[in-house]
Amino acid sequence: MKLTGKKLTLYSIIFCFIIALLTFGGGDKYFYLFWGVTIFISFVYLLSIMNQGKIKRNYAELFLMLTMWMIYELVVTPWATNPDEHLKILLLTFLYTIFSIICAIYIGGTNNRFIKSIEVAIMVWIIINLIALLLNFIGIINYQGRSFSGVYFNRNTLATTGLLFLVFIIFLKAELIFLKADFCFGIILLSLIILILSTLSSKGLIGIIFISVVYLAFLKGLKRLIRVSITIFGSFLILFLILDLDITSRVKENISGFIGINQASEPGFVSASGKERNFLMNEGFAVAMKNPLTGIGVNNSKYHLFPESYYRRLAKGQNPESGMVSHNNYVEMLLNGGIPAFILYYFPIIYIIMLLFIKNRSTELTTNNLRKYFMVSIFVKLVMDVGMVNYMNFPYIFIIASSYIFYYNHFKIKPIAKELDKYN
Repeated sequence: MKLTGKKLTLYSIIFCFIIALLTFGGGDKYFYLFWGVTIFISFVYLLSIMNQGKIKRNYAELFLMLTMWMIYELVVTPWATNPDEHLKILLLTFLYTIFSIICAIYIGGTNNRFIKSIEVAIMVWIIINLIALLLNFIGIINYQGRSFSGVYFNRNTLATTGLLFLVFIIFLKAELIFLKADFCFGIILLSLIILILSTLSSKGLIGIIFISVVYLAFLKGLKRLIRVSITIFGSFLILFLILDLDITSRVKENISGFIGINQASEPGFVSASGKERNFLMNEGFAVAMKNPLTGIGVNNSKYHLFPESYYRRLAKGQNPESGMVSHNNYVEMLLNGGIPAFILYYFPIIYIIMLLFIKNRSTELTTNNLRKYFMVSIFVKLVMDVGMVNYMNFPYIFIIASSYIFYYNHFKIKPIAKELDKYN
């Protein structure tokens, strides 16, 4: 097979995408590696635009829609509590977004290319994180008191990324190429569930249940519905009996603390307490409503929100640099730039869901399955936004951008598969 320049470019983009997927949440130790591939992809796309002499209108619209809230944030910089922190995180978020859109443009050019690329990325991601799990189990990798988080710093990053992959293989099972055999599919499905539950993330557990319920809602036929329901929930029961039950205890404690039950209980880890999260969300919303038009600046919530754990650390002689973020993306966006930033951020997300929901008459099976995949993935993002700050989350930005590319290719304009197949 002759490796043309365009194919080499595509393979390079896919390789950089996988590198970014493994490093975006790894902390400072992977900083230069992640931004290295970001700069490379941006340079490749810039050369492409210069070669063509223009940027496609649909892609220009996508860049604008996903960066509108950042443009507004730039305007309200003078009102930020800490303008330097505001501009630093705003720049990082902008680069994450640009990188995600360019990846979506190249990888999402055709259905077949998107499915093959994500399938390969999933297998690489699972293998590396399973190795990390094994090394953690035998004591070679130490997370310094934190729960297992694979290649990432935060366990929730591993869990929520795994949820997106879980949606992919469930809703696109019929389209998978390398995992077509039931045995391979079953191994990958079980591996994903084990990785998600191994983080002891309550969001991961809730996400698995939510995805299962949504998947059941798409099924047709009572017998099939009953059979799949028994299989899914029976598997959950077996896993709960086999795996460490700390995850179920964590979920119960978080929920009871969030709704106000057991108020006397002390929070566990700083990010794991439902009681603490309840405080952060309520206090964060109150601060945002005092600044409804400008907010207080991107990532500046940590200069306003001080839960009990902050004062406990002070009492122990520690010197925490700041408080905490709101741990809720809806509240955090209000804090970042007030109601305007909130609307500019969530409008494109709600808009694409509505478009994909309306466009439900395609007779092509793969197109329909991908439409369901993007809809459910974005719903998962909206559910996860209740419990974590997600506006900088690379996989979720990529999914939103890819959903627009999918919509442009199949519903807004005439299919451009012939042109894009030049890469194949």
